[in-house]
Order: sequence, then structure tokens, then C-alpha cells
Amino acid sequence: MNTKKDSGRPVGKNLLEWTVFALSTVLVAAIVATLGLDALRWQEGPARLEIVKGDAKVEDGQLRMPIHVTNRGETVAINVNIEVADTSSAAGKTATVSFDFIPRGATREGRVIFPPGQDPATLEARISGYELP
Repeated sequence: MNTKKDSGRPVGKNLLEWTVFALSTVLVAAIVATLGLDALRWQEGPARLEIVKGDAKVEDGQLRMPIHVTNRGETVAINVNIEVADTSSAAGKTATVSFDFIPRGATREGRVIFPPGQDPATLEARISGYELP
């Protein structure tokens, strides 16, 4: 049986082709296993949104404070509205930031803007509402 082509090179796969095949097979198997385990562990539950205020900075004559919202629940939160209010006075200023959606396990960041004389320590953030998918 002849195992060589007319050019004199052997017929079949070389070491590089076998290596790429093996690595791609392992990668695909790892992705399938990860998705399978995630599907088995998934439980239906509500979105659990957590807010973390970032360090406020004065930029362009305005106080800008980052807001980080993380969904630690099992469901996507849609049209998430965050309200940040000044708690130092009864007629305090408020600002809002909205997110189209926050998938489970994801974090989104937004910024609220206040006048430069605002004390960042008196600002309190809360979720004013969101929709279920």
C-alpha cells in the first residue's frame, strides 16, 4: 500500500493538525460542560439588585458620582431605575439613572450629577423600580 503522494510527502495529518484538533476538542468540551453545569444549577428566582456608590468627583463644574448595580439574582431585571437623593434636608435634590437591562450575575455602571457644593456623604441611592422579563 502506498502512503505517499506524488510529491513524496506522507498522506495524513501532521503534528500541528493533530495538536489544533486536540486543543479545539478540549475547548469545546469545556464550554459544553460549563454551560451544562450552569443549566443544572439554575434556579428560578427574583432579581437581587445591589447598589454600590463610587467615589464622587467634581468635573466640569459638576459633582459626578458613579453608581454600580449588580444583579445577584436568577432573573434578568429590565428597565432598572435608580434614584439618588440628598438626605441632608427635607427638600433635598434627587437624580436618577436608568439601565435597559441587567442580566443575572452582571454589573452595570452609571453616573448621577449634582451641583458642585453637594456633600457626597449625604447622598443615598436606592432602586425605585424594575420590570420582570
